Amino acid sequence: MSTVSSSEYAKCLFAIVLVSIGTFSGCSPSDQFGTIKAEGTVTLNGQPLSDAHVWLLPKAKTHQEATLVVRPQGRTGLDGKFVLTTYYQDDGAPVGEYDAIVLHGENDPDAAAEESKSKTKRVAVPMKYKDAKTSGLQVIIKNGEMNAIPLDLKSK
Repeated sequence: MSTVSSSEYAKCLFAIVLVSIGTFSGCSPSDQFGTIKAEGTVTLNGQPLSDAHVWLLPKAKTHQEATLVVRPQGRTGLDGKFVLTTYYQDDGAPVGEYDAIVLHGENDPDAAAEESKSKTKRVAVPMKYKDAKTSGLQVIIKNGEMNAIPLDLKSK
């Protein structure tokens, strides 16, 4: 019969502790809320708004205090259409109520830097759509259906 030295025992115990810490801490799929497919269209004065960044800000405390941040977002194509992404590309958004913001042109920090390099003029989207408190855009994601989100912006 062989005996285990105390240093071998310590190494084995250390390895078990490391594996346990890695397994039981941090983020995992169980930290995520289930998502429902959701897509929409952004228009400005009835016209599709391309290259706009849409963000949904959760109203539910459970979403606000989640281990993994719940911030569904999407970017519009030339036709003004977008698909929401929360954790993985085009996975949708968790069920719930949200305030929406739309960033575009001057009110989008990312686009503003790109625009300064570009010679094309961008459409002016009112600054009120940059802030959830002033945008007036409300979105409800419902379970069991494809959620269509129309975001109709007005410049006047």
